[in-house]
Amino acid sequence: MIAEPRPERMSWAPTVLLLAITAVVLVASYALKAQCVDQPWDGRQWSHFCATDILVVYYNEGFDAGPARFPPATVEYPPLIGFYVGAAAALSSGAAGFMLANAAGIAAAAIAAVLLLTKMSPSRRVYLFVLSPTLFLYAFQNWDLLVVALGLAGLLAATRRRYGMSGVLLGVGAAVKFFPALLLPGVYLAARAKGGGKAGWRAIGGFLAGVLPANILLFLLSRHAWEYFWSFQSARFPNPETSWFMVFRHLRGGPFVDGWWARNYPGIINVASAFALLAIGIWIVAKELRRPEPRMVSTGLCLTIAFLLTSKVFSPQYMLWLLPLLIVLEVPVAALIGFFVVDVWCFAMANAYFLSIARGWDWAIRLDILEAGVWARYAVLAWLLWWQLHPKEPTSPSLGSGLPSRASDKGVAPARRPHWM
Repeated sequence: MIAEPRPERMSWAPTVLLLAITAVVLVASYALKAQCVDQPWDGRQWSHFCATDILVVYYNEGFDAGPARFPPATVEYPPLIGFYVGAAAALSSGAAGFMLANAAGIAAAAIAAVLLLTKMSPSRRVYLFVLSPTLFLYAFQNWDLLVVALGLAGLLAATRRRYGMSGVLLGVGAAVKFFPALLLPGVYLAARAKGGGKAGWRAIGGFLAGVLPANILLFLLSRHAWEYFWSFQSARFPNPETSWFMVFRHLRGGPFVDGWWARNYPGIINVASAFALLAIGIWIVAKELRRPEPRMVSTGLCLTIAFLLTSKVFSPQYMLWLLPLLIVLEVPVAALIGFFVVDVWCFAMANAYFLSIARGWDWAIRLDILEAGVWARYAVLAWLLWWQLHPKEPTSPSLGSGLPSRASDKGVAPARRPHWM
């Protein structure tokens, strides 16, 4: 008698191994940043690559001086980060405790992001995220892994046609940082294409339901704290990792540039960057609308790149926004290597530039090398944008190129890249 075949069991070993490696990377990343805890601000933050915005907020907000205010009054980020750091300060003691309290939630978000990526891309691709210098350098640089996890969760919910929930997740993420808002147009287009206008409006309604409560609550608790984010971001000068900074650098020297232009430059760039992002964004969405089926993840990636190309702020950890989308879309490994090279280049030279200022060294040559990296990074991002806007149909099946169908759950790869990519 021939025995009936037993159903195959899903092996958890690869996922457990992946998570174990993720944990090791996160511990190493935390150890890198922990070098700055309880240390004087004397330049070692740049020489040891341990500068972190978590500690900047700790000291700027005065959490070291006494009982923590809630909500914090001068946090330069959207509402949920203010609530998050306020809760961390209330539950911890000292800079080390504050750093650890923040890191715990960020690490949990990193684990969640890796698990979400395993559902959207083959595990061998996810290793490119876990073992990347991007994750190691920036995991605890800021709170961006929170929005990476929420953004991926929103995309995954949309692939399962839970458009309202997708919008809520992206809205909650946008109350942490701007990145998930850049994913909403792609979700809307996918919902509209698959479920009609009502599905698209569910995504938008969910987004508003996710983003508004935190903003309303902070406004009611402290109007000053809510307004501080907007006033700070509108008044800040472009940071050295941007084209706007480099353009201004080369225009210095005349009375007009060093006078009226310098005083009003942040406001001018606010308008210029917003107009540029709006124009490029409309063009990207218009191109997707002409496709038989709009591509959700590709649209999100293109809009994120457009934001980074036009923004007056390019913090190093913003590369964490891009990397998971590049993993899901199966960008060629050669392109990812270029991505990592320009990322590390800009990070290292920005630290060298700030260190030279802190130590009173000649900073000009370091700024020159940083500028070369800045333009190289823009070139890589522009190529990635072009690559996504001019896709080539794969000639052979691509294993795990997106969320698997029921057939591919059993090991059969889809013949074509899913439309939502």
